[in-house]
Amino acid sequence: MIYFLFLIKFSFSIYIIWVSSKNFDIAASYISRNLPDGIKGPTINAVASSFPELIISSLFLFYYSDVVGFSAGYATIVGSAAFNITVIPVIASWIYFKNNSSNNISINKTVIIQDSLFNLLSILFLGFTFFIGIISLITCIVLMLIYVFYIYFVFKNRNQHQVSQNKDFDFFNESEIHQSTSLDIIQLRLFSIFKNKVDNSSSVIVLISSIFLIAVACHLLTVTCEDLSSILGVDLFFISFFIAAIASSIPDTFLSIYDARNNKIDDAFSNAFGSNIFDICIGLGLPLFIYILLNGNIVINQTSAFNPFLLIKSISLLFLLSICSSLIFYFGRFSKLKSVLIFIFYLVFIYFML
Repeated sequence: MIYFLFLIKFSFSIYIIWVSSKNFDIAASYISRNLPDGIKGPTINAVASSFPELIISSLFLFYYSDVVGFSAGYATIVGSAAFNITVIPVIASWIYFKNNSSNNISINKTVIIQDSLFNLLSILFLGFTFFIGIISLITCIVLMLIYVFYIYFVFKNRNQHQVSQNKDFDFFNESEIHQSTSLDIIQLRLFSIFKNKVDNSSSVIVLISSIFLIAVACHLLTVTCEDLSSILGVDLFFISFFIAAIASSIPDTFLSIYDARNNKIDDAFSNAFGSNIFDICIGLGLPLFIYILLNGNIVINQTSAFNPFLLIKSISLLFLLSICSSLIFYFGRFSKLKSVLIFIFYLVFIYFML
């Protein structure tokens, strides 16, 4: 009975995150309609799809108020990061292959180099912090600055492409109605005052309502993870690494699939890397900054309730996984064979984590 209740709560939280991320994408797509290809993925999409990780890491950190809470939030992010740079590009590439009857993809090398370098830089700096053993305000500020510089270089180097023309977005045309869930229809019909059209006002309302629903679902998810950890007697780190990480990656997966279906493969790939950079630099950096302001530095080895080696091990494995994946993305065209190899890397990562 206990496991059945857990399954219900877990499924419900994933469902809310999934539905809300779909509605979030409608509004985000309108707001970012004039952004060049390659910019929307690592900025609007990455930030929008990474809200679950930000909320979950904040909830764990402030609920437990110690290194155990930090490690649970971090586990969600590192698990999501590994999923983002391997499984999501694989799924997006196969959708692109199917839609275009193609066996390989030409990926913008500038996108891969830039995103990979900043992704590796954020991972390397976080690993260095774990090695020292103290998380301070300086740590948080450097992490957030890495993301600021990343956004700066994205806009500086990717602003040369053609932008799409303004157009009306229907909240629900016939095909969307048949494919939508009941919650989709309920949330979207709340904005009938806008005559079922997306404009700046309705986009903001949809964004805010979606963020609220995602926050509620993430709270339910963190409570569920805590309960499951107690029931099974398993470290909360591992529960968060698998359960919360996969659930929080749903918006990233959805947005990359959407871009792949629309042949925006650079955005689909860059969204995965951009989400990782946001997760590590802002998803961890921002809540840690607020927490440390209120409570002081976090000393990683201050408690016997948590093994600090898990942090160093996981960040090292993520760094190796990121390097291998980036090299495969960069050299040559991305093929079906390479997509299989990337997925194998992910399985190897999971094996060594266990």
